[in-house]
Amino acid sequence: MAYKAKNHQETSNPDGSFNFTITTGNGKTLKYENLSTNIAAQMREEIRISKLSTEEEQVLVFEQVTAEQNTSLKWLIQQLRNEFSIPESEIFAHPIVSRKTGSEALTAQWK
Repeated sequence: MAYKAKNHQETSNPDGSFNFTITTGNGKTLKYENLSTNIAAQMREEIRISKLSTEEEQVLVFEQVTAEQNTSLKWLIQQLRNEFSIPESEIFAHPIVSRKTGSEALTAQWK
């Protein structure tokens, strides 16, 4: 699911990763945990853009991918790579190959 961000708080962890708590426009709380420095920077930008977006051109922030979803994604990617002989260098997150909200698949891990 994706939501319009209203505000957010973030904390840093001893290992250098970040946690975000986002309050959405409809009052839902989204939690993101252990985001790397690069992903945290991308998430900050997505939150900023989402807050500024209008009703006509609304930019939404996607929920963090769950551990179960990442496990399934790793399995699926491996099956597709084996079946079609796809090199790992040719596997990309959706926002990289198609115009999408940057937070879509931002926390997906298939490697």
